[in-house]
Order: sequence, then C-alpha cells, then structure tokens
Amino acid sequence: MGRGNSPTYEQLMLQTDGAGQNRGLSRDRGSVVLSQGLSSHANLLVPVVGNFGGPKAIRAVGRYVKNAATA
Repeated sequence: MGRGNSPTYEQLMLQTDGAGQNRGLSRDRGSVVLSQGLSSHANLLVPVVGNFGGPKAIRAVGRYVKNAATA
C-alpha cells in the first residue's frame, strides 16, 4: 500500500476491472505506444495522482489546464 490506506500508482495500474480486464495504459505494447505518443506531443496525456476529495488536487489540475490553454 501507498501512504495511509491508499494504493500505490503501480497497484492502480495493475488492477483489473470487474470483468478481469486490465485497463491501465501500460497493459500492452499498443497502449504503451499510444500513451507515449500522447504524452510526448504537447502533454496531451498527463498522469495525475491525488486526493480529489480534498481541497487541493482538483484545483491544482484546473490551474494546470488553464495555464496550458493560455500558453
């Protein structure tokens, strides 16, 4: 486990859905190539890990998106 009772990023990426399918971005070569292409092209894919129920994480993402849109 990560901090507290939260899972680590690795645990989240290895988790499967209710049908037993892994939906993480690194589940197969095609997904890895797609995610690398999106993240290397103008930061179209930015992994975010945070407590979205708390007061900081969602606001920080909003600031990032707003700043990226005006840059």
